[in-house]
Amino acid sequence: MNNSRFLKCLLILAIAIGLHTTLRGLSSALKESNPVSTPAIEEPLPAPTLPRKQVVFFDDLPPMTSSFSIPEELKIPVDFWVKVYSQYTTHQAILHDSENLALQYGVLDFTAVDNSALSDEQKKEFREKKIIDAKEKFQSEKGTEGIRAQFGLKDRFEEGLRISEKYLPHFERIFEGYGVPSEITRLVFVESLFQQKSMSKVGAAGLWQFMPSTAKLYITVNRLVDERYDPFKATHAAARLLLKNYQLLGSWPLAINAYNSGPGNMQKAIERLGTHDITKIIRDYRSSSYAFASRNFYPSFLAAKHVYDNQKKYFGHTTTEEPFQ
Repeated sequence: MNNSRFLKCLLILAIAIGLHTTLRGLSSALKESNPVSTPAIEEPLPAPTLPRKQVVFFDDLPPMTSSFSIPEELKIPVDFWVKVYSQYTTHQAILHDSENLALQYGVLDFTAVDNSALSDEQKKEFREKKIIDAKEKFQSEKGTEGIRAQFGLKDRFEEGLRISEKYLPHFERIFEGYGVPSEITRLVFVESLFQQKSMSKVGAAGLWQFMPSTAKLYITVNRLVDERYDPFKATHAAARLLLKNYQLLGSWPLAINAYNSGPGNMQKAIERLGTHDITKIIRDYRSSSYAFASRNFYPSFLAAKHVYDNQKKYFGHTTTEEPFQ
């Protein structure tokens, strides 16, 4: 009885061992026919490559290095505008050749008339008649048609220097944030001489003299709100426009000139003349949409920057205002 039970136990053990061996063999066969590797540790996905932004702020900045030195070819027009900003006042008109600014025929001084008891309309009529008479006189004497009158801006520039100290430190930081050279903030002297409420005859407004259509690309301009008159919002808009011009044209001088004439004009000049050299474009490019004001925009910027950098030389001690906090 005991032997019979012992044999049964041995039989069960043998069956179990055999079953275990069989299962191990099947398992190995399955692994060989369908191997499964150990899962690897997942690596983090790389950051997606984003398309280049047209407008940037504190990221992907273009090079800001530019001394804005005065090219030899532009010294004559720059010198002319230096005189406009630092020598002649708004009571004086310089008669000059519209093409060659080295040809200056005389200066009309209206100080006495402007300080007289005449009405503003009478003063305007008097100035206009004197300028027309002087133009005709010089045209007859010199045998030229291209005589133009440019009023000085010394008194307004000096006032602009005083006001500018409130704004320029902030404007410079805004420009630097977009990767635009901080020196280009001196363009405000050309555009408005820091007269915040200024508006041109064609509807350009504010410190940066934005036309409504251009301003709407960057800030709010409607019947209720006109952010062209907000110095700081308009400065953000100006920096973005200048940056866009730079990305389209490839140089800061061209970007500055395009602020006045539009990038399309600059692109046409580049294609027609086969150059990106601002001095050659100013000298050689002629178009009805690139007339006296556009040709002289970059030289007047260089002149305004020069006068600002040398204000003690031209104005002596200048009273300034504390920057906004």
